[in-house]
Amino acid sequence: WQPLTSEVWQDNENPLSDICMYLLLWGELGNLRFCPEFACYLFAAARSKFRQNRGEVRRGMFVRSVLVPVHDVVLSETFEPGEAGNPPKFKHGKAPAPANACNYDDWNELFWDPRRLRRAMVIKETGLWPKKLHDLCHERPWDIWDMLGKVDWKRTLQNKKSHREPHTMLPMLAGCYRIFLLHTFCFGALLLVWMDEPKFGTWPQRCALGIVAPCWLWVYNVGFQALTPALAFRNRLSMSLKLLCFDSLPFVSYALVLSTYYKVYTVPSVDVVIFGQKWCTLTVSFEFLLRLHFFLSTLVLLLAFAPRVQNLYRWKFFPSLSKWSSPATKVFWLFAIALKICIDAFGVKYLDQALGTTQALHAGSETSWTHLSLFAAHIFLLAAPAALICFASLPLASNVVLSFVGAARGIRVLGGWRLFWYRR
Repeated sequence: WQPLTSEVWQDNENPLSDICMYLLLWGELGNLRFCPEFACYLFAAARSKFRQNRGEVRRGMFVRSVLVPVHDVVLSETFEPGEAGNPPKFKHGKAPAPANACNYDDWNELFWDPRRLRRAMVIKETGLWPKKLHDLCHERPWDIWDMLGKVDWKRTLQNKKSHREPHTMLPMLAGCYRIFLLHTFCFGALLLVWMDEPKFGTWPQRCALGIVAPCWLWVYNVGFQALTPALAFRNRLSMSLKLLCFDSLPFVSYALVLSTYYKVYTVPSVDVVIFGQKWCTLTVSFEFLLRLHFFLSTLVLLLAFAPRVQNLYRWKFFPSLSKWSSPATKVFWLFAIALKICIDAFGVKYLDQALGTTQALHAGSETSWTHLSLFAAHIFLLAAPAALICFASLPLASNVVLSFVGAARGIRVLGGWRLFWYRR
């Protein structure tokens, strides 16, 4: 927001007056001190004003026309004003605040994003199309301090939620989709490894492993866009186009593999015509579709695990790794993942045996909707606990390895095994 309020600051200016000005503002903020970006914005506007020495400020104007309206908007978001002498009451009783209720974090994010801030701060009673504060003060940034009392703070601060906070599993699934993608892929791969009839499963079962990454990318994209109302339209459009035109290609190739395998639909041959003459005929075989599906699935899987070097808001303070992990950290996670794979391998092996027995029991029965429903219920009741074990095995393995590391460090601190045995 610095370009919105004043020119670039010089390091050789008087810092004592800046410290005094900031402390004067901070002393009046009250609960708004939890919005440090708002406090710094006010400080920048006041500094730009008084560096120009233009006009005078009426006593009490800042508290009455700026802080009181802002505090009322902040308070009314989740509280109701109490009766005379009573504190305000929470609007929703014992229930948690709704997902769209703004809090200090959302207003901080509003005041550190200059693009959103320029659109959000509007003047009172300016008709259907309100005038924006920073458009009016574009050439005279020192006038922002005087215009703060005319800002419609209710329209400026309400409905400015950056990230919705629903009390569901969707934020965890969308935010940690790479972890769930890795677990799902390992679970499916182990299912194929332990299959006996046929070995490593049928081609449709093997190819189904390639649509795991597109499914989790759909969860991430839909969840992220639903949970981020402040996301710009251009970012929504680019994410949607990438999801539909690239990330969903394994779905199309898998559908072609299934239709060709079960002989439901055969991709017709294509004649290549150059300058009016037939050059060759392209025949799409089943082997070609398998290779195409493998290539597209591998590419989408690798890009799904790729790190995101820049966030969609283009904020300059996006965190990055300060240093590479130490060798001890790599050894720790190597042992934890090896233990996880061992736990998953044994669990999935017994699951495959149970699935084979269940399939053999249902093989001789007549095919009907009731039979198919019972068969699907049996498969779900067997696969769901195994999948939960697979998903929970990494935290279990990391805790087991961590307990060994902690025990070894404790024994070392106590002076070794012999002293540990005597002190036990």
